[in-house]
Amino acid sequence: MNKTDKKAFTFFVSMLFICVILILFSLARYENYTPIIKLNGLKNEVILMGEVYDEKGVKAFNGADDISSRVVVSGKIDSNKPGVYKLKYEVQNQEGKTASETRYVTVLEGEDNTSVSVVDGVTYVNGVILVNKNHGLPSNYDPKVNHEALKSLRLMQADASALGLDLTMVSGYRSYQTQVKLHDYYDLKYGKEVADTFSAEAGYSEHQTGLAFDVGYADSSFEYTAEAKWLENNCHYYGFIIRYPKGKADITGYVYEPWHVRYLGRELAYKVKESGLTLEEYLGVN
Repeated sequence: MNKTDKKAFTFFVSMLFICVILILFSLARYENYTPIIKLNGLKNEVILMGEVYDEKGVKAFNGADDISSRVVVSGKIDSNKPGVYKLKYEVQNQEGKTASETRYVTVLEGEDNTSVSVVDGVTYVNGVILVNKNHGLPSNYDPKVNHEALKSLRLMQADASALGLDLTMVSGYRSYQTQVKLHDYYDLKYGKEVADTFSAEAGYSEHQTGLAFDVGYADSSFEYTAEAKWLENNCHYYGFIIRYPKGKADITGYVYEPWHVRYLGRELAYKVKESGLTLEEYLGVN
């Protein structure tokens, strides 16, 4: 082999080595990532019957690489039929690792006596803000505490205190960011399945409305206190309801919370109390 041939051979081997390294690096790069899917818009959307659903789409990433084009969507929405519909988004990277995300779209009938509107991502039913597992709030919704609700709470606390009862507020307004941290903590401590029975995901907590308060103490033993009994029988006189009543978890999505009150105003709170219904049942929505 002459000098020229040796140089050519050396160059060929060098290039081959570089190609092998690049291929191995590329494979290792994808091997170390699990894809991630991020929903655009809310996880729970709501439309009125007859409306066309505006698909918000998703973004999918494998490390820094955008692989949104690989996302497969399954599920259909019949906007002419009331109900809760599920859209599932799935993606797979080159190594076969997968990720999925789910969006729920609620189609509301909107009866003659029910007016439903969604303004800037906030659901109103007959003018009442509705927040539950199916109806969320934008992350930038930041009203702080409602002053009318706080004034009524203080009056209720004062009247209870005169009877020797302690209704200290243990939790009031919470921002979206605070709820993220709180729900993540409960997820780690109890597991998601259990945490979801008593703690709302960020954007789905009534506390973000500034209209909800936890009083006394947030523990199952509170149910057996004189404070809980008095609250159950009297909070509606001050414009509040027990938001998550006993035996209604299949409707509200949460276990009985005798300490959690939601401000509706005296007239509406009295009507809801007299009906014996949850807020969802009274408003005629889910």
